Amino acid sequence: MAETRDYSLLVLQDEAHYFDGQRYRSRAIFGYFLDFVARHTGQITVAVPTTHKGEPFGRVLDLPNLTYFELPYSWSLASYVKLSRSDRRTLKEAAHRLVSQHDAVMVRLPSLSASVFAREARQQQKTFVAYVVANILKAANPLRSSNLLIRIGARPLARYVHNVTMGMVSQADVALAVGRELYEFCEGRAPIVRQFIETLVSEQDLLDREDSFSGDDPCVLFRAARIDPNKGTEYLLEAVSQLVQRGYDVRLQLAGDVSDPAYLATLQRWCADHGIDDRVEWLGYVGFGPELFDAYRRAQIGVLSSLSEGFPRFIVEAWSSGLPVVSTDLPGLYPPVEANENAVLVEPASGRALADGIQRVIDDESLRRRIIKGGESLARENTLERQSKLLADLISEAVGRRRHDPSCVDQP
Repeated sequence: MAETRDYSLLVLQDEAHYFDGQRYRSRAIFGYFLDFVARHTGQITVAVPTTHKGEPFGRVLDLPNLTYFELPYSWSLASYVKLSRSDRRTLKEAAHRLVSQHDAVMVRLPSLSASVFAREARQQQKTFVAYVVANILKAANPLRSSNLLIRIGARPLARYVHNVTMGMVSQADVALAVGRELYEFCEGRAPIVRQFIETLVSEQDLLDREDSFSGDDPCVLFRAARIDPNKGTEYLLEAVSQLVQRGYDVRLQLAGDVSDPAYLATLQRWCADHGIDDRVEWLGYVGFGPELFDAYRRAQIGVLSSLSEGFPRFIVEAWSSGLPVVSTDLPGLYPPVEANENAVLVEPASGRALADGIQRVIDDESLRRRIIKGGESLARENTLERQSKLLADLISEAVGRRRHDPSCVDQP
């Protein structure tokens, strides 16, 4: 069936936003990707939980192709559960009105508020796209909390949210999954299921270099990720300590905001106790853009130490910057990650394994050059330009199918 670009798209972006009376702000960068998608689809409406109170957070969003609609403010699954009856009624009324005004609805999952939009899409027979970006069953907070009562309460909630997520995937015309693990959850539930890599790396951001090492300067390791227990930061610090003990002159730079100041303080005490505090630099939040790319390009190795992930944007960003990548071996990485061809993969939750992987990249120039070349090739295949057009094409096809037969949600 011929595709149509004559459609209106509503997106639920269930990530906290701040509005100062003139401009929206957010730490989330998905809006930048959607702004590029809108170049293929036309104007996109983005429904976001918004607050006007407290200190501003995140970066100013200058996204001319997006129209924002404010939803009752929540910043986590736990805060959503605590919404008042009035806020829940407001959310339902907004979902009904917004869905009626658009041809297609896309939601990012997992999200409890997404179920309200999914229900309206089903009742109003609108094209529905489920974009699954994380596995709630492996969430770090609070499933990895040191508080036993929090862990006990979190598990049934996580299972419930997972079941709701899979129900929305089964309703979808198109399901997008980040990484192989989530793809396998979704496979067979929707007529169209695709693995999808969301990236902001543009063709003009790509750096073509054969090697990231030059001279005898210290080896700078770099990671851009939230400082969060799920990111395995303690194992990365342990790897740095072991490499120093082995005689390697390494430095670590960590870019990312902090989920829990107490957790950060624990990590910093560990660094001081093990004599590596002068080798670790905490850069804080670094927004996507030239400053972040400069940090990538000053480094010699990109390191991902996460305990669970979908497919992290960090890997494509490192590839695009000509960095060899050492990563924990996670199901969400496949494909496109291939061991020893575009990354060195190591056992998760092991400082020694990370140190061994980093040491291999430092010592083996041919391996290093091979994974740099392999990563750069894949970065070119998954640019912002290509991925935004792919998403627009998938939604366009689904809208065209539904217009041809409004009752159709083909079962696989």
